[in-house]
Amino acid sequence: MSEAIERFHTGALTGHLKHDGDLRLQTHVLNAVRRESRNGYILSKEKPKSKKKIDAAIAAILAYEAAGDALADGRYRARAGSRAVGM
Repeated sequence: MSEAIERFHTGALTGHLKHDGDLRLQTHVLNAVRRESRNGYILSKEKPKSKKKIDAAIAAILAYEAAGDALADGRYRARAGSRAVGM
């Protein structure tokens, strides 16, 4: 998961990953805290018992990773002008 988090973060920083303006996704991403662990970065809540949700952020990372895998192994070909949506 740490590699997927890094790819998502890099995609957001480089502009490869675009945000469609979804307020819930934006809120969940802003609620998430990226922490360093022995195996790389993990995403977590600010505090374990926080009521602030991060589910959509995790789902976006997994979807971005799945799209990358599909492109890499040929199951999907990006159309001209298409973009990844997330953030």
